[in-house]
Amino acid sequence: RNRVTIKGLQLNGIEVLQCQVSNSFHGKYYALWEKHRALRGQYDALVVGYSISRFMVIFAKLISRKPVIWNPLFSLYDSWVLDRKLVSKWHPKAWYYFFLDWIACVAADGILLDTNQNIGFFNHTFHIRKEKFERIFVGTDEDVFHPRERKEYGGTDFSVFFHGNFLPFHGVRYILEAAKILKKDGVRFTIIGSGQTYQDDLKFAEG
Repeated sequence: RNRVTIKGLQLNGIEVLQCQVSNSFHGKYYALWEKHRALRGQYDALVVGYSISRFMVIFAKLISRKPVIWNPLFSLYDSWVLDRKLVSKWHPKAWYYFFLDWIACVAADGILLDTNQNIGFFNHTFHIRKEKFERIFVGTDEDVFHPRERKEYGGTDFSVFFHGNFLPFHGVRYILEAAKILKKDGVRFTIIGSGQTYQDDLKFAEG
């Protein structure tokens, strides 16, 4: 997500100054502050790239007088509570995840999300005005993923390939249901990944 965003800015003639460190948790904020101070405010906006950290948005707002643009991609509360159901909606951890998402939204001057539906979720759930959001599709790094010469492998089967996490949001169960329906038509499915629903999905596939 971050690599694609940076490359997209550069391809559109925007100079990108990177301010990042690889320090441990205890030292990274001081190291980032020092790196940011060295920039002397010679930029137009500070972009907080994709990560699960929400504190970084608040930190960015504290150290910069420029607009802070946040690129969260997804909501912790939505992913960990509503989708994966790691805790119930009434658990204190759920309130904590909700607060982290909300406070980061409040701190940011602009927020980048991948779909209009995701923007609608943030707007409705955290009561953040829609004008604060901008839709940026996920995209991909074309230096890594690009069309290759097609090879004929023989056979008549139609092949479907999925590579991802076994999470409710990714819908592997629906892929498996489709595979069972299309099996008689010679459609072959290959699924690679691991995650929360793997064992249940494996039992369903073998059933």
